[in-house]
Formats: sequence, C-alpha cells, structure tokens
Amino acid sequence: METTLIDRAHNILAENPLIDGHNDLLISLRMDYHNHLTDDVLKQFSNGTLHNKQTDMPRIQQGGYGGAFWSAFWLCQKDIWDFSDEAYAPVVRATLEQIDYSDAAVLTYLTKGNVYSEKSTPHWGGVSRKGRSVIKEMNRLGMLVDLSHVSQDTMRDVLIGDHNHDAPHSADGLAGIDPEEQWTGSLAPPIFSHSSTYSLCPHPRNVPDDILQLVKKRNSVVMINFNPGFIACTASESSDPTALPVDDPANATLDRIVEHILHVGELIGYDHVGIGSDFNGIEEVPKGMED
Repeated sequence: METTLIDRAHNILAENPLIDGHNDLLISLRMDYHNHLTDDVLKQFSNGTLHNKQTDMPRIQQGGYGGAFWSAFWLCQKDIWDFSDEAYAPVVRATLEQIDYSDAAVLTYLTKGNVYSEKSTPHWGGVSRKGRSVIKEMNRLGMLVDLSHVSQDTMRDVLIGDHNHDAPHSADGLAGIDPEEQWTGSLAPPIFSHSSTYSLCPHPRNVPDDILQLVKKRNSVVMINFNPGFIACTASESSDPTALPVDDPANATLDRIVEHILHVGELIGYDHVGIGSDFNGIEEVPKGMED
C-alpha cells in the first residue's frame, strides 16, 4: 500500500524521535501562571487548552516530539557591566527556580549555558579572559556551551580558539594572559541551539558559511530557529553598523525553514543540522506552521 509523506514522516519519527534544541515554555508559564502548577493548568497542558501556548501534550504526541532543551531563560540585569553578587543574585535565583520548575512540571530538561548578545560594537573581539574561565568551568561540569546569542567573533573563538590576536585587550579582557598560552576554545563541541543560516537571512543571530565549516570541524550542530525574523530577512541599507536586517514576512514560510535545513545539510552534512523551534518564545510561526 502506498504511504503518504505524512505517514513516512510519522514512521521516521517513531524510530528517531525529534529533539527540539530550544523551547521557552517554562518562562512563558512563569509569566502567565507565576509558576503555580495548579491541577487546572496541568489539565489544560494535557488536553491542549492552555491559552496562547505553542506546546502542549497533544502537540507533543501528534508531532513526534521526543524531547527538548527546556530553556531556563532569564533576563540579564539592567547594568550589563555590573558583575557583583548583589546584581546577579536575583538572576541566579530566578534561573534556578526555572530549572526547579521544569522538574516540578515533570518535563525532562538538559542544562546548557548561553551568553546573550545582540548586534553591537565589538568589545572583546571574542571571548574575554573571564569568559574563557567560564567556558572551562562549563566543560568541567558537563554543560553544553550554546552559541545562539553571541557575536561572530565569539562563535569562532569558542569553536576553534585564538583567531584574533589584534583584538583590543583590557584589564578585564585578555591582559595578563601568557602569549604562549594557546586558547583552543571549548573542549567539548559547542552547539547553536536555535540559530539559522546567515547566507539566507543576514541576522547577527545566524551562522555564516565560514563558521558552518568550523561547526563541521568541531562536530557541532546548528539547530534551525522558526522565528520568522531569523529565517526571512534582507540586509539593512542603514549606514549604522549595528543596524539589524529588515524582516521579509512574505518569505517567512515552512518552505523557508526547509531551505535553511538544506543549506546546512548540503554544505557541511546533515549530521550537523537540527531543529531549535524557539516555540513559546516567538509571537508567531512561519506560514505553513500553523496548527
């Protein structure tokens, strides 16, 4: 009997469950329900009636959703240069509460570290000295290093190490490091949990082709984001070097997602591409991804 494409997809997922690289369900539940897992909330999650959510049990079961990295996301403090205990204590507490919440919700979670940045003037030209120490500690703890929110310099620095010896150094940057000491990046392969390809959408969150080659070299993976603004955009014509690209909503489609997956797969191999939906962290899905 001839099978449909949907049947083939379900057969594949039955043997190879999909793992989503990034799902913001937990922070979404915190915002709407203040982390109160009442019987009513759990019932709505089970029967698919949670208000304004992109993930629930019926979708998980019907979509062959085998697991996810449930994001323990929290906003940084207002002063990004204040690294004092007083400034970070509320952030650390909230993050730990989110991890605890995922356990309480009986949702499997994997811990990963992510450094956040948007397009701006480079400060360190890669990873600072303190940043290198953080990455080494994450390697020691067994935490995945996630590069989905970092600059291209940082992507290269974490993937392969020293690439920019001419970057400006300071007392808090690389000053004091023995020039003979070789920095080779993360010991374990880092990941891009929810990024797309820069050549198809030139957003600073996305991964350029030359860095995709480093992804292959490190046996890493890029998990394609469903955010319409990260899959369909055009370069800004502004003279401001920090200007973000222009959204292209007409091309924010399911087919465009496939194009990003194919681009990575054909360029460096399908072992290095995955899906990082960003569900519950995006306001809308690309056309063709609606329920």
